[in-house]
Amino acid sequence: EDILKNSSLKFPTRLIHIKTKLHEKELKKNLSLKNIAISRRLLPRGLRIDVKARVPVAFAEKEEKGIKIIGFVDEGGFFIKEELIEDQVTNPLIIKVLGWRREYKSLISKIIKSYKINSNDLESIKITFDGFVILNDKKLGEIILGHKSQNIDVQLDLIFNIKKQLDLQKIVKKIKSLDLRDPINPRLKVFIP
Repeated sequence: EDILKNSSLKFPTRLIHIKTKLHEKELKKNLSLKNIAISRRLLPRGLRIDVKARVPVAFAEKEEKGIKIIGFVDEGGFFIKEELIEDQVTNPLIIKVLGWRREYKSLISKIIKSYKINSNDLESIKITFDGFVILNDKKLGEIILGHKSQNIDVQLDLIFNIKKQLDLQKIVKKIKSLDLRDPINPRLKVFIP
């Protein structure tokens, strides 16, 4: 039913007249699918549609034309509208992505994948309108990456190295923030009551 609503595919239609690649492209875009394959079958006669859905790993918010849109993000950084997920979210999502935009998809993906491999302490990714990126981490508090974060690979390595060093040295002070705008000179602020 969703397939018919979200594509120009109309029935009844002769199989030979169905433009499979066009409908695949429409459905992939309109339903935020990871992959889709449509093939014609001669015996038994019909269409075969194989769908691979995106798996949400974080809540997300984005703004389009001044309107806030709520949804989810998958591991690849792709935004999925809330209505396309329905009840498919089985595990509790603790990460939030605020300010999602298409040009930050790969940055968001790198951050989510790095945290998945190294630690599960990521709470949120905030991207301001002008591209300033801030992470919230359970142990390190606010992590300031800066504008557009061209050094994201170095910055992510630093985050996990600093966390490892803090664990090894058994430092128990509450950390307020970590400033990585200049990866050569990271600044750590501790909470002093």
